[in-house]
Amino acid sequence: MGVPSHSRSSNSHLSDSKLSNSASSNSTSSNSVLSNNVSSSNISPNNASSSNASLPRTRSGGPVTLEFQDAPVSVILQALADYRQLNLITTTGVGGNLSLRLIEVPWEQALAIILRMGRLKAEREGTVMMVFTEQEIQERQQRTKQQAAPEALANLTLALQYANAEQVADSLDPLQGGLLSPLGSVVADKRTNTLLIRDTPASLALLKNWLIEMDLPLQQVQLSAHIVTISSEDLQELGVRWGMGEGKGNTALRINDFNVNLPLPNSAASVGFHVARIGGRLLELELSALEQENQVDIIASPRLITSHQQTASIKQGSDIPYTVSRGKKEAAAIEFKEAVLGMEVTPKILRNGKIILDLKISQNMPGITIKRGESEMLLIDKQEIKTQVTVNDGETIVLGGIFQQKKRQSVNKVPLLADIPLLGAMFRQDTQQQSRRELVIFITPKLISA
Repeated sequence: MGVPSHSRSSNSHLSDSKLSNSASSNSTSSNSVLSNNVSSSNISPNNASSSNASLPRTRSGGPVTLEFQDAPVSVILQALADYRQLNLITTTGVGGNLSLRLIEVPWEQALAIILRMGRLKAEREGTVMMVFTEQEIQERQQRTKQQAAPEALANLTLALQYANAEQVADSLDPLQGGLLSPLGSVVADKRTNTLLIRDTPASLALLKNWLIEMDLPLQQVQLSAHIVTISSEDLQELGVRWGMGEGKGNTALRINDFNVNLPLPNSAASVGFHVARIGGRLLELELSALEQENQVDIIASPRLITSHQQTASIKQGSDIPYTVSRGKKEAAAIEFKEAVLGMEVTPKILRNGKIILDLKISQNMPGITIKRGESEMLLIDKQEIKTQVTVNDGETIVLGGIFQQKKRQSVNKVPLLADIPLLGAMFRQDTQQQSRRELVIFITPKLISA
């Protein structure tokens, strides 16, 4: 039998849902109860038809019949709640679609099936039914359990020997995905490099083991650098000697999987960046021999020691003073600009013993002075190299490509006779010498024990 004609106007919205019951034709009182039960449904015919849904069909609050095709879980729950005239609240985590066909199933069983399929939990407070995800229920129970026993918190004081206490404290912050529980807190004492931790005993046990494993000394690297100026010819000669040095044949030179063949080509400008497998001691002997022959000028030979992923830097040069006029009423001021040769190296030690070096080499030299009105500006000519290379322990990196050109003029003449007009050229010899020298930097990293 269909829905009685005296049902509420809202029943017209459910006409496409085939709402019916299986009662006999003479059970008019049951039909009126059914009409009142479903009249609060707010599902329109369009919604029902779009999901191919058949809303609850029952006999006087007894078993229900449901049929939905790929319908949102929230829509199915709303249909069940409307049947019992319940208010429904769902959290944002309640989602997904379901397809189901239940015939003559008790309302409680239908609700339990839908909750189980959607991994949901429901709670009733009067005429309000609240639906949560299982994860939300577990998190709420955990928070309730923790708030019920605040006295279970304990303290841990741990002095760090190598790691930075402030950095470690930041990494433990639960808001940043740290190991502390929501009830935990940590304070870093910078003076003693100590961590003061308050948390549950279980969390403290895990934290203590983790901190002991992480509080280890970083492996260190000794960086030996040689900054020299050398002529193109001597650089080629040095390259030939490297080809005869240590390594597996002449394929020992490698950078980023590109082989570099030695001897070096005739054009010194092509000498840019090479990695050679040669011992640091042998390199020092080579450079010392060339210096004694006045073929190499060693500008500096610094040695630096730094740790894993810690930047080491060195600068050599001077501050160039120049006068800056700031107007007629103000006195001229003296400012300085750096004209230095600088090197920054950041090593990263790999587990296989290799070393990744992030290198930055810069050379600043004074240029021309520009006048603007009464003020002067000094230009600095800047050359810079940035690169990253992976080398073995004890290998040498060669950085080049910065050239210095010098011109020299000289006159050889016979006194008095060379000054005679016209004929004096026969007793005088003018010579011009042009030298091109390259600034080359040798860097040799070597692992040392911490």
